[in-house]
Amino acid sequence: MDLNRLNNSHNKTHERYEEIRRESHSSNSDRVRGARQALARLSQVRAQRIRQGRVQATETRQVEEQQPPSRHGADQIEISDRARIMASHHEQVAAGHDEDSARANRVSELKVRHAAGKLNTPEAVDRAAQNLLRHSE
Repeated sequence: MDLNRLNNSHNKTHERYEEIRRESHSSNSDRVRGARQALARLSQVRAQRIRQGRVQATETRQVEEQQPPSRHGADQIEISDRARIMASHHEQVAAGHDEDSARANRVSELKVRHAAGKLNTPEAVDRAAQNLLRHSE
């Protein structure tokens, strides 16, 4: 009798497990299907943008070919907004490196002064003493 109850309990548990597994599989399948559809839409949008870019490039090239050469024969350079942004970023990074270099030079200077025993100037000692006395009151 106990074996029958145990077997029935096992069967119910197994059925519940299978039900949960099927629901999970179905849910995951729906998510994967949705992700695939979203990727397909994004791919279509990207392909459309590429086609438009190619058409615009072709039109621009045709217009440029139809224009007469410049009077002075001088070449021109056009700098895109993206190039300007990148140049600005490069300048900021270079400035950061300069600051780091200056900081490193100052630290090495302080290390040399400390090793020579010249780091503790009388002014620094007086200031430290005043701070200690101020906080001890």
